[in-house]
Amino acid sequence: PADRTVIRNLERQLCLLLGAKISTISSYCNSLVRKCADDLGIPPTYRVADAAESDLLALSTMEHLINSTYDGDAENNLDAGDFAELVDCLTDTKSDVRLSELLVGIYRKTQNTETGVASLSALVDLFRAGKETKIEDTPFFSLMRDRFCETVLAHRDALSSALRGVAGDPKEEKNLPMYEAEIAHLSAVADLSSYREIREALAFSFGRKHTVREKSAESAALDAARKSCKDALEKIRTDFFSYEEADLPPLFENLSRRLRTLSDFLFRFDEVYREEKQRRAVCDFGDLERYAYEALWRHGELTDFARAERALYDFVYIDEYQDVSSLEDRIFDAVSKENNRFMVGDIKQSIYSFRSA
Repeated sequence: PADRTVIRNLERQLCLLLGAKISTISSYCNSLVRKCADDLGIPPTYRVADAAESDLLALSTMEHLINSTYDGDAENNLDAGDFAELVDCLTDTKSDVRLSELLVGIYRKTQNTETGVASLSALVDLFRAGKETKIEDTPFFSLMRDRFCETVLAHRDALSSALRGVAGDPKEEKNLPMYEAEIAHLSAVADLSSYREIREALAFSFGRKHTVREKSAESAALDAARKSCKDALEKIRTDFFSYEEADLPPLFENLSRRLRTLSDFLFRFDEVYREEKQRRAVCDFGDLERYAYEALWRHGELTDFARAERALYDFVYIDEYQDVSSLEDRIFDAVSKENNRFMVGDIKQSIYSFRSA
């Protein structure tokens, strides 16, 4: 009887599957945009450009905007001097093609966020506030400290595991106190809570071990774990804690100005790029998600269109959830209810972190 019940349930699900709407996120967003293209201000007969066409159009539009900005085109309302300083900050190449690729890449990253290019404006405000605030009171430090702690604890555990592998090896006996002291140091510094303390802790020098001839596999594994730890801590120091604390306020001021220039430039690019695509009656895959979001949300509230779309679905099933961007997640928020969304994902299989998944 139990088996028959399972079979009946499976048969029922198979029947229901015939009525399910199954699609990729791009295809689904395309269907939403088709329904309300007029309200979005785009030609209802638009076509979806492939990646090659989209990249070519974006790069040509970007190159034209870069040149007009350097020429001081008043229509852009962008300062050529500020833009030149931004370019020097972003790249050391004089290639217009490379610069265009870099700026288009940054633009595309912003398009995967809920607020698009406006997400840069939020960073401008954060850096501006950071120049007048203790580094420990900024959101940046929380992220920096978390990365530091995660790195330290992960390598401490790796070293502890590798050390157990050489337990009882007479060739490593003289090195054991040094290994134990290094592990103890990592445990201690994981609790540090100030920029200065962490920066000083990262200057820690690993000991020089007594030579071990004809190493065992376990001894070689321990050496590899120590090197990996050294390299990881050096990267943390270089990426996040290379500046003296006194140098941070002027750094934040400089970053705030550069980001403001970048934000203004990409806002202008967004306008020009959209106009050019609308003139050609094309959308790229990023547009489909952006327009779908605009159709579903207005000033942080669901639109009537979103409520009507939400009412169409009893259940919303999302596969490969680890590859969903924040913008796509807001689209799913709009078309699902509190109790009818089912998601399947594995963060270890994520392959789209480059686009903010």
